[in-house]
Amino acid sequence: MSLTTNKVIKVAISSPIDSLFDYTPDNGKNIEEYPIGSRVNIPFGSVNKIGIVVSYSNKSEIDFKKLKSIKSVIDSEPIIEEEFIELARWISEYYIHPLGDTLFNMLPNILRKGGSYDTYTKSFWRVSKKGLNLPLESMSRSPKQKLLLEFLRDKNFNSQEISEINLITKGFNKELIKKLSEKELIKKIEKFYYPKNTQSLIDGKNQNLNLNLTGEQKKSINIIKDKLNSFEVILLDGITGSGKTEIYFHIIKKILPLMKQVLVLIPEISLTPQTIQRFTERFPEKIAIFHSGLNDKERLLAWRACKDETAKIIIGTRSAIFTPLPKLGLIIIDEEHDSSYKQNDGLHYSARDIGIIKAKNQNIPIILGTATPSIESYHNMIKKKYSHVILRKRAGNAKLPNIQICDIRNKELHHGFSEQAIHLIRNTLFDGKQVLVFINRRGYAPVLMCQDCGWNAMCPECDSRLTIHRKQKLLRCHHCNFHSKIMEKCNNCHSSNLVCLGQGTQRNAETLQNLFPKFPIIRIDRDTVKNKNYIEKYIRKINTGQPLILVGTQMLSKGHHFPRLSTVVILDIDQGLYNPDFRSEEKVLQLLTQVSGRAGRSEYEGNVLIQTYVPNNPYLSCWEKNGYHEAVFEILKNREFYELPPFTYMGILRADSKNPNEAREFLEKITKQNKTNINENCQIIGPIPLIMEKKAGKHRAQIIIKSKNRRDLHKTLESFKILINSNKKNYRVRWSIDIDPIEVS
Repeated sequence: MSLTTNKVIKVAISSPIDSLFDYTPDNGKNIEEYPIGSRVNIPFGSVNKIGIVVSYSNKSEIDFKKLKSIKSVIDSEPIIEEEFIELARWISEYYIHPLGDTLFNMLPNILRKGGSYDTYTKSFWRVSKKGLNLPLESMSRSPKQKLLLEFLRDKNFNSQEISEINLITKGFNKELIKKLSEKELIKKIEKFYYPKNTQSLIDGKNQNLNLNLTGEQKKSINIIKDKLNSFEVILLDGITGSGKTEIYFHIIKKILPLMKQVLVLIPEISLTPQTIQRFTERFPEKIAIFHSGLNDKERLLAWRACKDETAKIIIGTRSAIFTPLPKLGLIIIDEEHDSSYKQNDGLHYSARDIGIIKAKNQNIPIILGTATPSIESYHNMIKKKYSHVILRKRAGNAKLPNIQICDIRNKELHHGFSEQAIHLIRNTLFDGKQVLVFINRRGYAPVLMCQDCGWNAMCPECDSRLTIHRKQKLLRCHHCNFHSKIMEKCNNCHSSNLVCLGQGTQRNAETLQNLFPKFPIIRIDRDTVKNKNYIEKYIRKINTGQPLILVGTQMLSKGHHFPRLSTVVILDIDQGLYNPDFRSEEKVLQLLTQVSGRAGRSEYEGNVLIQTYVPNNPYLSCWEKNGYHEAVFEILKNREFYELPPFTYMGILRADSKNPNEAREFLEKITKQNKTNINENCQIIGPIPLIMEKKAGKHRAQIIIKSKNRRDLHKTLESFKILINSNKKNYRVRWSIDIDPIEVS
């Protein structure tokens, strides 16, 4: 097909189709009236869609006469800069995801839908040309309207418009304003404004708190200060309670006077209240907040404040990495090891890795802070790709807690608690201090079983047991959210002899309340914490310092600082140590270190008790005796032997279907068809079902692809994508590509 040579506009839309679409300007318009980075309304098939102008071209593979014209421009100026588009291109190529869908993933929801960029506006009024030329005597029958017009004409001569609120305070009501507007004698002007202290844009207080720094902190700050003028990945590797946040504050204070912006990523919404409080106490600048608890309007407000440089500090969870920051001077990723930085559906991106690319593109430093470095970061530190800044002492007088492994083999447990654990909790409470009981499973119990025939209550949509939530009288699936009432009889043999097996936060809290009725029990998990306001309420209660017991999941495992918390009891970690996912040991040791780190963070001695049926697990033993870093070194040796990341690169092609076997058969078929395009340096594993083969009504299978050469891995995965897209018969099967997967099982 011959190529046209007229000017065409390349437009991206939110679509699984991996291409841009060519359009022409509307009749009589110049191409420059469609700025790159602006949104446009376009005809697409039989519907209209929102698109983003990505580039211009002199060529199109479609005949110029057949190209459709853009219907209208939504933005007179770009809402995203070309630098933003270039980052989207990198993300699209690296994660093998359509560029249009990538771009729309990076925008706030209101902008994706074509909504206004001006989230908060005030109405102002001024006289129209018609109103200026109208003789006032012609309005003698409407004296109040005449008075309003005269008032606005006086303002108009001074080139002023007046707000609707001010007009009302001057005695002109809304009905009067409306009548003049209907006669086209006055016109409304909507002006954007920033409201004070919303959920997503907060004014700092700057209380000038000066904390005494340890020698290690001072040394770390001086090392980092020397690396602020160019791109550098700095691994701030500090034990729990060593004062990493204080180091962040001192480095940020070096960046802000340069009129730069600072992006701080945190892994969980549960950390937001404490983090915001600490930042507002230290900085007077406006702080933008991003997390899943905000509504669309609040998110767009924060996004705009970042774009126009009103916000100087940006604090957010994973998606905040997409915020447009024209004067970005520093990126901080706290708890860099946390798996919540990886998006596990749609666009499978890692906010940490995109942060590193963003820092490299803008030639600025990025700090990765953690007490438990991810194996990838630890490996990059060993290879000298990352600078290593170490903190091995706790701030103030605090010391690391005493760790005790409690062997519960052949021991009688009281609803999941050993006598040793109960004794330690009792002593702590009567000593006036606080206890954290950690179990990474919410609900009352994970299994409802019939004692007569062995039947289990299973989710009809997943290969998973239903968890008992006794307070709500529900059985609930924690994978697809299916729920039903708790049955009174077995579905198989109709016996009423049903029992609850195992432990969850709800059951633990009930047990502890019976054991220690005089002490408050606070349960923190996804069932009790609906939004950040709940977290704030619980934190206020904990910070009163009264003796109490916290029962929680990994929402409590990181970032929180409770001065009177001296004892941590950890239950049921054994399953994680023997999970088939190759990352399972790393995740368990990170969790153990982080949860243990909540104990003894002030002047009180900390104690940690870990109940286990496998006290001789080699990684657990190494962690207990030598600490996290030595245990990670052992895991690294194991990964190298089995050629697993970070010693090889990995990608996964997943497929799912409502029909059993269809996903696996689909992957088998395309693997055979693509045989000649699979690079010889790539190892193909599968197709194999996932450990939970059925989830949310879909049957799932995957192909794991490994290679020591990243380029070969990408080429092979690209060849699979091209083959699938060319075969229109595969649409019953949903598929996705996951580069650098966090979960493999």
